[in-house]
Amino acid sequence: PNNGSFNIKMSNLISDKVGVSVYDLRGRLIFNKDYKALSNFNQNIQLDAIQSGVYLLNVVDGDRKETKRIVIQ
Repeated sequence: PNNGSFNIKMSNLISDKVGVSVYDLRGRLIFNKDYKALSNFNQNIQLDAIQSGVYLLNVVDGDRKETKRIVIQ
């Protein structure tokens, strides 16, 4: 659980662009941004204006896609 601020860290990237998206459980897009990255990626994401609850975090690096649940208190 977090308060709407969290870090995403990745290494050995296969692309120079990392896409970060956050969806609510109804599938509505809450946050979407592309970041430039070199071999390592470390980005702080600020979701201060959203309500408490469970959200889905999608991180895309080229052909790789990872989805995680996050809980915001």
